[in-house]
Amino acid sequence: MQPWRTLRLRAPASVIHRWWPADEGSPWLLSAEPTAPTVVLGSTTRVDAIDAASLVAKGYDIVRRGSGGGAVVVAPGEQAWFHVFVPASDPRLDPHLGRSFLWLGEAVAEALGALGVADVTVVREVPERVPLSTQVCFAGWGWGEVAVGGNKVAGLAQRRRRGGAIFQVAVLWRDRQRELVDALRDRPEGTMASLGLEQLGIELDPLVATVRRAILAR
Repeated sequence: MQPWRTLRLRAPASVIHRWWPADEGSPWLLSAEPTAPTVVLGSTTRVDAIDAASLVAKGYDIVRRGSGGGAVVVAPGEQAWFHVFVPASDPRLDPHLGRSFLWLGEAVAEALGALGVADVTVVREVPERVPLSTQVCFAGWGWGEVAVGGNKVAGLAQRRRRGGAIFQVAVLWRDRQRELVDALRDRPEGTMASLGLEQLGIELDPLVATVRRAILAR
């Protein structure tokens, strides 16, 4: 496998989500730092299902990403957020879309364990999707996603092209995800079970650094 190349990008979430490496021959780890609180709509989020005006009034930008899943909130200094590019020829890119997330979820779980977080699990069998999770990412579960004490702390998404795939992972430090539920015009069936690691006494900088090291070690 080729050695990792790394990049730090501090930019609006819309710019971060458009990033794709010019060199598709190497794996890349992009450390993403959004410049404004943003609601990122996933491919299954219906725009008309969300009261966008109320979110804009609270100071959120609203953008759409090209990968699957429900909406996510990102904000400056509130999560460890990475975009991980893996070339098409890389053995980490499993042809099975779901299994291809597992190595990344395991890296996040390893990092949390190194920080002293207990009861960390990686989702290996996806339960039946609940309606709320089609609108809000952290209301449901996907392959490779990470839980602490049964509460989701890391959400993953992926987009593929002929040259490879970008895995997107956000590990919550501060949890704003319930604000998305409050903004739904008609709340579907389901419950939130998210957790920000700030609540466990974890500091943001060590979280970002430890997750970054764990990914680069894979």
